[in-house]
Amino acid sequence: MTGRNAGSNAPAHDHIGRETDEVVTRDKIPVFACPDVFGPDANAIAAAVAPTSATCFSAKITTVPAWKQFPTWYLILSEDQLFHPDTQKEIAQRAAPPKRIESIRASHLGIVSSPLQVAKFIMQAA
Repeated sequence: MTGRNAGSNAPAHDHIGRETDEVVTRDKIPVFACPDVFGPDANAIAAAVAPTSATCFSAKITTVPAWKQFPTWYLILSEDQLFHPDTQKEIAQRAAPPKRIESIRASHLGIVSSPLQVAKFIMQAA
């Protein structure tokens, strides 16, 4: 999945296999995970978030995915610099029917930067 993020605006793959196995280091979180979040809030998120290992992209799935068992909705975050929107669309089309897929203009942490839009989407699914 990270291969689609290649480019100057999407650094998610830059740290894989180098000095760390983290996908994005904490100092880059405000820049790439939540550029649409107010500075001090973005810094607090970066300080609190646990590192994500690159192994999440290669770990074998050993159970049936929830999206195959339960009704699924998908909210595409069009400004996501960590998880390319095209990849999100591909996953959404596999997991959810078209009427349950929406898109908003938000970063990877759209739940923080666009809480009302995310809440509205969740309420539709509830």
